[in-house]
Amino acid sequence: MCVIVRCRSLTNMSQLLYQSTNPVDTQFVAANDPHVSTVGIVLTTGDGAGGEMLRFMLVGRGFTGMGLGDIPPITARRLYPAILPQRAFAQEDELGKLIIGSYSEYDMHFVKVVTFKDHVYFLFSRRDFRFKMEYRTYVSRLCISDRNFYSYVEVPLLCHGGFNVAQGAWLGRLSGKPTLFIIMVAGWTSTSVATDNSALCVFGMAELDAMMEQARESCYTKGGRGVKGQEEAYVVYTLSSNCLTLPQVSVSEYLCGWEHTPSPIGSIKPLPAIPTLTTTTQLTAVATATEAGHTVAFVGDPCIFKTYNAHVSQVSKVAMSSCEWNADCHSCLATRDLYCGWCVLEGRCSRKDECQRHIHANHWIWSFNSSNQCVLVQSVQPANQSKDEQTQVAWTRIMVIFDFGLRSQRVIVS
Repeated sequence: MCVIVRCRSLTNMSQLLYQSTNPVDTQFVAANDPHVSTVGIVLTTGDGAGGEMLRFMLVGRGFTGMGLGDIPPITARRLYPAILPQRAFAQEDELGKLIIGSYSEYDMHFVKVVTFKDHVYFLFSRRDFRFKMEYRTYVSRLCISDRNFYSYVEVPLLCHGGFNVAQGAWLGRLSGKPTLFIIMVAGWTSTSVATDNSALCVFGMAELDAMMEQARESCYTKGGRGVKGQEEAYVVYTLSSNCLTLPQVSVSEYLCGWEHTPSPIGSIKPLPAIPTLTTTTQLTAVATATEAGHTVAFVGDPCIFKTYNAHVSQVSKVAMSSCEWNADCHSCLATRDLYCGWCVLEGRCSRKDECQRHIHANHWIWSFNSSNQCVLVQSVQPANQSKDEQTQVAWTRIMVIFDFGLRSQRVIVS
C-alpha cells in the first residue's frame, strides 16, 4: 500500500490542486498502516536557492514494518519549488531528516506537531532505551530555519499518576501564557497499548523551552553533566557521538546548532505536571478556547468521534453555541453553556463580547457559573413617567435562585 499526499484548496476543499502521479519511493509520506499515525506541518522560509522562497512539509511517521523501512521518523518534504528533477513531497538529501539506528526498536508513535515562535515541536511516545525500556512521551524541538536538524532537542514529559502515553494535544493559552494541553493515558509499560485510565496534563511552553535550553547548554559545554556531576543530557538515537565541552559562547552563537555541535540531544530530566483531570474513560483528543476570560478545554473519546461521518472532500463548520435560542434569563442560565450568559440591559442571551456593557459588573451573567442568578425587578417608583421629563427613579431588585440539577461535564474551566 502506497500512501501519498494531496493538496486541496482551503477555500474549496473539493478542489484538488496537486497529487503525485506515479510517485517514487521517496514521495510516500504517510505510514502505510492504519494503526500507525502520521503528523505533518507546512512551513515557508526564505532560505531556498538564491534566497528564493522554499515551502516544505515536516512529517513525523511511525514505523510500520511494511516496506519503506528506509524512511526516517522525521523528514522534511519539498513542496515548492518542485521542478524537475525535484519532486513535490520528496524526501531529499538537501533537506533534513532524523536518523535513528534502530527505528523499529524505538517504536515511535507521533501525536501532534505545532509551531511556536521560531521552532517546530513534535509530540510522540516511544520506548525508552536508556532506562527501563518502558514507553514514555517526549516533545522534540527544531528550528524552523534548520534544514539539517542540527538543532534537534527532546525532553521527556512526566504526567504524575502513571500516565505515560500521549493520545492527543492542543497548543493554547492558560492565564494568557502559551500552554501545551495533552491527553495522556496509563499505557502498559512494555507496550504502547492504552488503558482506559486517562488524564489531562498541561505544560507551559516557557518551562518546556527552558528545559530544552538547559539540555542544549549541558550537552554543548558541560559534557552532558550538571553542576554536581550528574548526567543531564546525552546524544540520543546513536552510540557514535557524545556531548562535548565546547566554549560557553557556543550556546548563544549556535542557537540552531551547526556541524560541530552535538545532535540530536536528549534531556535526562523530564518536565513534570500534575493532572488537571483524571477519568476512567479512554480520552483521545483535546481542544481549547478562551471565552469570557476563562480557558475552556474540550476533551473527547472514541465513542464521541464515531458519531460523525468523515468526508474526503468536505469540511463542515458548526456553531460553538446557540445562545439566541434561549428566550429568557431562566432558560439562558439553565443551559450551563460555557459560551452564553444573560445580557441584563438588553434582555437577551448572548456571548459576553456581544453584550455592549459586559465590562460592567452584573451586566452580563455567565450561564456556566451555577451560583449566578437572574435579576428580577420587584418595584419601580414612579411606575409611570413621561419620556420628555427627567426625574429620579427608585427600583428594587431581587435575585432568584434556581436549582439547575446535575449535568455531566467534559469541560475544564480555569
